[in-house]
Amino acid sequence: MAASAYPSVNAVQVGSYFVGQYYQVLQQHPDLVHQFYAGSSNMARIDAGSTESANTMLVLFLLLPCEMF
Repeated sequence: MAASAYPSVNAVQVGSYFVGQYYQVLQQHPDLVHQFYAGSSNMARIDAGSTESANTMLVLFLLLPCEMF
């Protein structure tokens, strides 16, 4: 059997890479963070005293802190 041209990657590795890229873009280019979201995206924000969720682009935008833009 021939060796795969692509290395085996597990879900934890994919998730870790995604989170690293997301926060790097969020910190360095907050105006581009919207590119991580699609029309079918979901988001949950959990703070010490509240939990909020969003499932549309408008509500996602409203949940993100305004100082990011």
